[in-house]
Amino acid sequence: MEAHICRLHSLVKLPRTVITQIRHYKPRKIEEIRTRKIRNPSVSQMNARIIGVEEKREKTILDEPPLHPKNAPLEERPNYNEEPCYTYHSKIRVLEGAKQALWLTKSKMMAEEMPERLQLLADIVDMPNMEDEVLRSVKKCRIFDDPKSFKIHPERFSFTQLMAFLHLCTKITPQYPKLLQRSIGQDYHLSAPFQRGKDRIKIRGRSGSIITSKYPLLPLATDEEIQDTASFELESLHPIAGTIDLLPSNLYKWDKNSTGFFDGYPYPHANLLLVLNKNSWMPQHLDAQLIFYAFANCLVRANKQYGVHSEVEKLDSPFVTHAIGTNGRRWSFVSFQLNTTSLSSNDGIKNMVWLDSNCFLYQTITKKTLEVDTLDVNVFRKLLACYVDGAV
Repeated sequence: MEAHICRLHSLVKLPRTVITQIRHYKPRKIEEIRTRKIRNPSVSQMNARIIGVEEKREKTILDEPPLHPKNAPLEERPNYNEEPCYTYHSKIRVLEGAKQALWLTKSKMMAEEMPERLQLLADIVDMPNMEDEVLRSVKKCRIFDDPKSFKIHPERFSFTQLMAFLHLCTKITPQYPKLLQRSIGQDYHLSAPFQRGKDRIKIRGRSGSIITSKYPLLPLATDEEIQDTASFELESLHPIAGTIDLLPSNLYKWDKNSTGFFDGYPYPHANLLLVLNKNSWMPQHLDAQLIFYAFANCLVRANKQYGVHSEVEKLDSPFVTHAIGTNGRRWSFVSFQLNTTSLSSNDGIKNMVWLDSNCFLYQTITKKTLEVDTLDVNVFRKLLACYVDGAV
């Protein structure tokens, strides 16, 4: 049979694909199959004809050089700068974690807990049946999809857990009407350039969701506490460079300062930043990401008011932003206060950071029965305090 097909192939000169299709046909059908293939061409044959037509059409166009050739030298490309810029985005995991983030943002760690104002709000703000609502929310977000495996992907239940808690927070809106003057945005693109020492640094990219408001948050520290930060010495990273793990590049727009929202946006002030730990990072790396993006959200708004690279020693009204990071079970809370945009030197007034990290909503949960072990409602109280801050 194989020899017979080879003879047919040599006589009729059919393509190999046609020969494989006629193995079970009689020899007298070969010519009929060949004519049918010519009359009804396949998709690949039609694409080949179209490509041939486009190639002929391209030959008629004059050979003009492109405006921005892909293989042009680096020095001839647009937005080229001789001095490199070190970029941080949400997929970069810095080596020293929160310690490196504090040095790059010229910040002082005020306390490893929430600010006093948020602690007071966590005790005051309450809702009926809070513990039952939180427990019901946790069980609902951990309901399995497959009865055989009893598993649900962490990326999914972490997002649903965060959205479920925000839904619970909206139940206290009748008590605080200012909560209606807010908006939530997702996948906004941020770009915040600044000079740290002799290095150019830019924080950019999409960090997660953000709750913005018509009114800014009040400062978390007094003027005396802000002045006392001038005598504080930043912890050195020597012998490690502060820009380690950041991406250097010579192609960038140094003056690009973007909040991620258009000018005239009715909710211009950043109140609460929500970040999901999709990469399963350790707490110190997630804390660094929260500090970076909380600082960047404050800095871009300060640049809008005072100008890009303004180097203001002390801001008239500090910028405050809260940030929350979670994987659904472990939560981290960061409060950042921007006091200065003069970041080129280590002297002078510093910025402020409050960090409450590694807070467990619960320890374990049974897959089949969904029994939650050691539920900590205080974690939700902290989130609720960050949510209502500025509206009380």
